[in-house]
Amino acid sequence: LPSDGSSHSPSRARAMLRGAIAMAAPNVRTSFQAGRGANPPLVVLVHGLESFSGTWDAVRARCASPDGPHRDAAPAILALDLRGHGLTPLGDEDDFSPATLAADVVACARAHMTPGAGRDTFTIVGHSMGSRVALRAAAGFPESV
Repeated sequence: LPSDGSSHSPSRARAMLRGAIAMAAPNVRTSFQAGRGANPPLVVLVHGLESFSGTWDAVRARCASPDGPHRDAAPAILALDLRGHGLTPLGDEDDFSPATLAADVVACARAHMTPGAGRDTFTIVGHSMGSRVALRAAAGFPESV
C-alpha cells in the first residue's frame, strides 16, 4: 500500500489486489497479513485436508506480535483456502490434483508479490495434505518457491 502520499487509498489498493488475485487464481479465497520492514519476505501457509486457512490463525498472530520472533521485520503471510475447503468452492471435481492445487497456491503467491521489488520467491509451509501441495509447488515451480 502506498505510504508516499500518492492518490491511492489503502482501500483502493486492497480492492486492486483482490482483483489481481481473482484473475490469477479465481478458484481460491485468501487471507493476507502484511509484513513489517522493508520488502518483507512472503510466507504462504497451506492447510491440511478437511481444514481451512483459519488453522494458521495462532501462527499468524504470533508472527505479527511485537513480542513475537519477528519484532522488527515480520514476514508478509498469505493463508489460503484450497479448492473445496473453507470459503473456496470445489470447482471442477475432476481437477483436484496436487498439481492443480499447487498451481493455485503459486498463482496466489505471485499475485501478492510486488514486481521489481527484488524479491520474486516465497516460502511455503504446509500441514498434512498442505505439505504435499507445498512439495508439488516447490517441484513444479522452483523459480518461485
